[in-house]
Amino acid sequence: MRISKLTNALLITTNLLLSSIVFADEIKFHEWTHETTKKFSKAMTKNEAGSEFGIICADKCFYYINSGTVCTSNNQYLVMMSTEYFATTLKMNCVLRENNYFQILDNFDVVKKTIAKGNNISFVTSLDNGIISASFFGLKGAYSASNKTISDAIKNKYPTPKMQDN
Repeated sequence: MRISKLTNALLITTNLLLSSIVFADEIKFHEWTHETTKKFSKAMTKNEAGSEFGIICADKCFYYINSGTVCTSNNQYLVMMSTEYFATTLKMNCVLRENNYFQILDNFDVVKKTIAKGNNISFVTSLDNGIISASFFGLKGAYSASNKTISDAIKNKYPTPKMQDN
């Protein structure tokens, strides 16, 4: 089943992310920060509320949101993603890892194309019990940081960095 493959890949990726203590030097791309370790490559930005939006590549590449919002692990939710030029609905999968909820966005290519344009991006979703979650992030440097993350994953020969299955 696709969700369980996605969840398993995400659990491995987030485990690498959360268990790795030593990071290489960080590279700033305007509002975004890129870092590469021996186990993964990551680029992300944080908003004023402390929510995080980024991309991580280990065995696969994923765009994710970590907003601190509680969701039901392994559940899928619809999320509206919008910039000043484009809006669409995506699915996201909720994964709980070490007391952190990660919302993994599907349709990698649509997210990558969307961050290439615009100055800001927002995500709005309805979670369990009618809770509405809205997160807003800056995109200045996002496309370059994402490309660096993907190229470092390939250069460092992580286990075949593939884009997320759609």
